[in-house]
Amino acid sequence: MTEEDLSWGGIIDLQDTSTTLTFGDRTIKMYGSPLMSQRGLSAFQCPKEQDVRSSKIPPKTDILLTHGPQWGHRDGVKKSSYPFLAREVARSRPRLVVFGHIHVGYGSEEKVFDTVGRAHDGIGAGWAGWGSLAEMLVAVVGGRALPQNWRRRVYPTTFANAAAIEGWEDYKVKNARIFVQL
Repeated sequence: MTEEDLSWGGIIDLQDTSTTLTFGDRTIKMYGSPLMSQRGLSAFQCPKEQDVRSSKIPPKTDILLTHGPQWGHRDGVKKSSYPFLAREVARSRPRLVVFGHIHVGYGSEEKVFDTVGRAHDGIGAGWAGWGSLAEMLVAVVGGRALPQNWRRRVYPTTFANAAAIEGWEDYKVKNARIFVQL
């Protein structure tokens, strides 16, 4: 049996691909990737040190779907996250990132990826250096000097770790659904 033999019906398989959905007069662009940092032996893993993400998420992506988390956002134990994904999310700034895998990271949070937010995540994840610290300082000092109406509006990214199972002991769904509004 080949992939062409399978009947997916209306299901869209997003393996490092994107699709655009239309709901009335609103369109939503989604990109999905199953890749995650290697942790043992299972499918869709890549070495943590290997950058397979750079410039993969298309511009103006509204929703990013991944199997595992990016560094620093709902990833529970930071050793389980993927720093290259964090860099790509900071670059592409989707409105919503949905993932799972790290059950203790269940929940949602928001992050603004302005100069300060990108530098903070970059320094923490290890993909940005001292220059980012200087950029952060200039942005904070300069931003305070600008009148509020001169500042550029930067929309937050919502991170939703939708892991349904709370832990590994009994494999029962314990976590409630997460609702977000774009």
